Parts: sequence; structure tokens; C-alpha cells
Amino acid sequence: MNEIMAARFELEVPLAEKNVLSEMSDDYTLPDYMPPIKRVISVDASVSPPESYVSPSGCELGGNMRYRLLYEGGEDGGVWCIELPAEYETAISLDGEVPDSEKCHCRAVAVAETPTVRVVAPRRVNIRSRVRIRAAVSCNEEIECACRGESVADGDVRCLEGTASAMQTLCGKSEAIALSDSFDVGSGSDSEQLRVICCRGEVMITSAEARRSGVVCGGELQLKILLCREGEGERPYAVTRKIPVSGEATYLSEPREGAELVGACGWGTLASCSATVADGHLVCEAEVVLCAEAQAKYPFTYLRDVYALSNVSETSARRVQTRRPIGCINGNVSIGGTLAVDGVRLDGGMKICDVRGVASPDVSFDFVGSRMELSGKVRCFVITDNGSELASHELEIPYKYSADIGDITPDAELCPHAVVSVGACRGRIDGEELAVDAEFYVAASVSEKTGVDAITEVRFGSMRRADDGSPRHAARITVCYPCAGETLWSVSKRYGVDPVRVAADNGIEADIPDSAESLAHVGFLIV
Repeated sequence: MNEIMAARFELEVPLAEKNVLSEMSDDYTLPDYMPPIKRVISVDASVSPPESYVSPSGCELGGNMRYRLLYEGGEDGGVWCIELPAEYETAISLDGEVPDSEKCHCRAVAVAETPTVRVVAPRRVNIRSRVRIRAAVSCNEEIECACRGESVADGDVRCLEGTASAMQTLCGKSEAIALSDSFDVGSGSDSEQLRVICCRGEVMITSAEARRSGVVCGGELQLKILLCREGEGERPYAVTRKIPVSGEATYLSEPREGAELVGACGWGTLASCSATVADGHLVCEAEVVLCAEAQAKYPFTYLRDVYALSNVSETSARRVQTRRPIGCINGNVSIGGTLAVDGVRLDGGMKICDVRGVASPDVSFDFVGSRMELSGKVRCFVITDNGSELASHELEIPYKYSADIGDITPDAELCPHAVVSVGACRGRIDGEELAVDAEFYVAASVSEKTGVDAITEVRFGSMRRADDGSPRHAARITVCYPCAGETLWSVSKRYGVDPVRVAADNGIEADIPDSAESLAHVGFLIV
């Protein structure tokens, strides 16, 4: 039965696709070198890419997190910032059995929702936050046909094979990439008066090219440094720097033999950043991690049907789910919005000293033809300064992004996902309103669910017999009148004969024995 064994194949079978929340609550005590808190101005959070571990019982996910607390503190009410570390973890259950956890892999993206802070004491705070994780777990499963019942000799089995293509998802991540930059901020007493309040940034990826070893990504790190001059009453202001980023996100598993790479998308995470003033220069240092996803497709052969010439046989089929890659994109677009601030006069003395944006984790997809439309909201946080007091304001800006993603089968079940990052944000005062312009970046991939009906079991029974009950043998000649809808394969299977021999004896083609055209215009067959 070597014919059956040759049809064994391996597929990437999805086990779970879920959105989960990790609830967090942490208490912190400020170190002695930081001034006590008088008033919290803002708090934000960033997360590292999730690490995952798949076992027969489920998938565990976790990673590191950093809070950035901006506050007024000390006797003179200066502006200060402290970074506070945290860890997040969660687990998801799997929808199917895990044949081999070592052959499983998880594709996960984590997004931190806006945290809330409660001041417990001048040096103690409690921070609550949630990390939203989108995870997809797949397993490389070997599909084969099990043989049951009577023993059948090699060469006595006839197999009908099918060919199809499946998608392989290739996840990639780089090592931490060190970046640095410096620029002149003046010399002498001017630079000595400068104090760095905080430094933060976003990694914006604009290009992603799939290669056999990984995805080569390019873009920039957009840094924002909040400064103050101590001689001017410590009123904060922001400066920005853009540092080019390039590197390769190496695949966690190798592409399959014969796989064709069809697209990739990439995004980045800021692992650490800092800024210091030295010798009249502002020196910025950072580490970024590049993440990517590539789509590949590869062909496979499976059993559509099987029978024996000498024995009666029955088969069982299983719907094996596969996916077809549609496409990947990296894109960006600018958006804008305004906020009317009640009770605050935005006069000429009011200044905007900082603006940052965070994409909402809730993303909606719509598909029209080959075009994908992605929509959601960006939450923007604006810090204003009236010369004596800082105030924090918040507004939501809806966005919509559309791009050609690829050919989509009508009524197909699609599997889209996207990572949305917010880059440069600029604010201005427009009368009694705050106006914000933001730039957001999208890394998205889309695939559609497909499947094949593969024979996974064949049961061989007793020897075939003729209508009169006598053993059937090759010398017997039978005339068959095919019914409507029958094919060369179905007739040959019914009588337990070789379709190639039947085609030769009757002067017809046997290239596609199960084709509806295989018995076109055939009135009878000698089998």
C-alpha cells in the first residue's frame, strides 16, 4: 500500500484565534532621589512583543511593560518623569487538540490600553492598566490515511490524488537594534540649565521585504524629548528627532521547501530610550525591536479517493482547513481633529508643550472587491501650559485607511489583522479649540479560509464478487452503461478495475478520471 503512504502531507492547521485581556494593578514607591508627587499630569504605557509557550493544555503569553509617569513635584512644583517597570501575562485555551506542541507556533501582538493612576501617598502610587493581546496559534500537523481491515498487496490499490496550495505564516523578530543621535543645544550656561524630563518614541515602519531568512524592514524612530530650563521656572517644552531604522526580523521557523514568498508587513517596538545633555549636545540613545509577518504559499498533494481492485473498500474523509494568502501592506496616513475646552480660555499665553497619540485596539475591517478599508480611533493626549500650571486634555480622532490588498473570493471567510501605530503628533491652538494633527502607520495582512476534503481512513473488506456470487477475476468481461453524472473513476471504483485499463480498452482519455467530461458521449463501457 505504498500508494497510500506516498500521499502523506503536512499542513499548518489553525488551533485558535483570540483576543484576550491581561488586567494589571501595581503599587510603586518613588525612590528617594525623585521629588514627592504634588499632582499627576499624565501616565502612559508601552509593552514589549509577547513571548509565547504552547503546551497541550493551551498557550501562555507574557512580556514586559513600562509606565511613564509625568507629574509636578517638589517644593517648587517642577515637572518630573519616572519610568516604572511591570510584567503582563495571560493564557488562552486552544480550540483543537495539539498533536505535537513542539510543532506549534503563536503569532501575537500586544497593545497597552491607557492606564489610570491613583496617588496613595506623596511617594506612592497605584497604577491600573490592561494589555490587549491578539493571538493566533497554529500547528504543523501531518495528515495521513490510515488503513484498516484486510491486508491488500502493493499494486492492488488505486488512488485519486488532488493538488492544492496552503499558506505558511512566517513570524519574525530582530535582536535589539542600538540607535543614537545628537544635536547642538547651545553651549556654556545655556546647556547647563537644560534638564531632560523624559524621552519617548515610536517606531514607524514604511517598508517590508520578505526574504528567505526574514523580513527586511525600513523606517524611522520618531523620538520626542521633553525638556525644561531650570533658570526659567522649569516650564517644559518638547523637541523631536527622527532616526532612520533598518534591519531584518529573522523568522522563528524556516520557510517550507518549495514555498513561495508572497508578501510581508512589519512594525516596531521601542525597547528603551534615554536622552542626556553633555558638552552642549543633546545625546539620544535607544534600542528598538523589529517585528514582522510574511505570507508564503506551498503546494501539497492529498488523497481524494482510494479503493482496491480485489477487495471491497470504504473511505472516510476529513475537511482539512487551509488558508490562502491575500496580501500584506505597510502604509501611513495623516488625520486631524479638534477639541473645544470648556472653562479654559486658550489665549495667546497658552502653549502646547506636548502631544502624543495612542491607537485604540478596536479595529474594524471592510472589504469591497480587492480593496480593504480599515477604521478605528486614535486617542490624543495634549498637555498645555498657561505659564503657571500644566493641564492635560484628551480627544479622539476617527480614522479610515484603504488600500488594494489582493484578489478576494466572493463570500470568503477572511482572516485580517493589523498593527496600528501613531507617530508624529502636532498640536495648535485655534481660537477656543485645540487642534491636533497625527500620523498613523498600518501593518496589515489578510488571508482567507479554504479547505480540502482529504481521505484520512480506508477500510478494506472481503474479496470482490460478481453478481452471481462467484469471485471476480480479471478474465471476466462486463458491459456497463454509465448513468448520468458518473465518471471514469466512479465506474472503475464500482467494478474494482483499473481506470487506465478501462480507458485503453474503450479508446477514451484517462488524464482526469474524475472529470465530468471523462465519459462524455460514452454510451457503454467494457469493464
